[in-house]
Amino acid sequence: MHRFWTVPELVDYALEEADPLAWPVMARVCQSFWAPASQLIWCHQRRFSNLLRLLPEEHRNVDRGFNYETGCLEYVDFIGDLQAADCTRLRQYASFVKYLEMRLDQTNYKALLQLHMHLNGEVLLPRLHKLEVEISFSEPGLISVQESRHIVDLLLGPSLTEIGWQHKEGWEASDEMAPAFFTRLQALPQLLYLRWEATTFPESAEESLHSFLSTAPHLDGFELSARDLPHATIRSASEVPDLRTASFSGFPNAEPSDPSPLPFPFPYLEELRFSGTRAGLDVALRQISAPQLGSLTIAIRLGNVTSNNILGALEDSQRFPALTTLVFHNYRLSPGDLDTVVTLKNLKVLRLHLCWTGPTSTFWPAWVVRKLAQSLHELEVLVLGDGCGFPADVAISLPELECLAKHCPKLERLFVATDARGMDTFDQPLVPHPTLWKVGLGHSEIDQHETEIGRVIYQLWPNLAEEFVISKALDDLTAAKSAWVPVWEEVARLRSIDLEAITSYLIVADREGAI
Repeated sequence: MHRFWTVPELVDYALEEADPLAWPVMARVCQSFWAPASQLIWCHQRRFSNLLRLLPEEHRNVDRGFNYETGCLEYVDFIGDLQAADCTRLRQYASFVKYLEMRLDQTNYKALLQLHMHLNGEVLLPRLHKLEVEISFSEPGLISVQESRHIVDLLLGPSLTEIGWQHKEGWEASDEMAPAFFTRLQALPQLLYLRWEATTFPESAEESLHSFLSTAPHLDGFELSARDLPHATIRSASEVPDLRTASFSGFPNAEPSDPSPLPFPFPYLEELRFSGTRAGLDVALRQISAPQLGSLTIAIRLGNVTSNNILGALEDSQRFPALTTLVFHNYRLSPGDLDTVVTLKNLKVLRLHLCWTGPTSTFWPAWVVRKLAQSLHELEVLVLGDGCGFPADVAISLPELECLAKHCPKLERLFVATDARGMDTFDQPLVPHPTLWKVGLGHSEIDQHETEIGRVIYQLWPNLAEEFVISKALDDLTAAKSAWVPVWEEVARLRSIDLEAITSYLIVADREGAI
């Protein structure tokens, strides 16, 4: 062997530059490669089942099959009782793991309990940086509070910087595990991001959650999703000094027991996501003040009631002065909501739905589009409705598209539902929209007017770089794209004519000395 390979730094560099699929082969080349290659293999493996395969054969059962969620072709289940010697190999290689995805259920939680016992309370994965856990049991009562604490202590090590912890619907064990989980998080000084999900937030975990948020100096962002998430979480989250992103989902309808007369300050918050009932979101929005908040996403999960305007808090320009992105998911705006939206003059990105009553409840009135266009001159991205696949009665007509060209000079991307109504007969000069370079159009009926529609599109959007038609039904996607091909071909033809005219002018002008 060449002396080159006796230098550990050079071996490490060569392995890191190699294809990961080659690491197992290189580990078998020689002794110099075995240790660093093996370490790299385990650093980058992500499945807990691979660790279980390190147990003796009598303690594991391999069930071959296909998992639609992970794509795994086999499952490894734990069986029997472990002795301390049985854990040696697993413990050795677990110390290299940095990223892990695992499912905690009735088949493997006993293995974790026995590992906790044989490791004498030590962390199984001391170098782990990112952990994704999905918890689901087939029946209630399988795991106790004490056992939950052991598993949490075993998995959550001091090197963790990102955690995803999801209690799936069913017997999710959140009541038993959540208090121990949030208590353990207080001992993770390097944690930067947390995502925690459950069906319902257990009252027993409120105190430990608030203690964690109040003592998380380096936390950069978090997502909390569960029904009956306590409103007091906002107060605790405001104590995180460097919080940049936050997502709250599931606030109850009731007012907090001790409402604050002033909103809680989030001095560095840049991105905020809310989900839940209208009444719950109304309470939550009124409790926050974020001078650097740039992006706000709102989703209604329960009770789509239109009687109140939950966006009233946004009218206070002192609370969210930097807001430039407003996104709504599964939330249909009331007229009062729309009045608030058009006061946000600095918006650059807007995605919204409408919610009207009466026979035109799914129709985009012309005055709504015009009101948005005439009020929000800084818009760069606009998505109306789903932006695609609507029936004709919710399509935005040609005059409204031209209105956006007149009043939104910075608009670059537009996603609307339209069937190109009026484009085939429109013969007036159009106000061009030169900044618009990407447009998404709903499923449209061309009706043999490809040339006329292509001419209008070229006049309206002369610098279009990406154009496409999306159908809501996947079966219609190919047909929708095919129907629009002649339209885009006409647009390309018009562009080439203009390009030839410009080129000819430049050649003539150059010969005459004009340039």
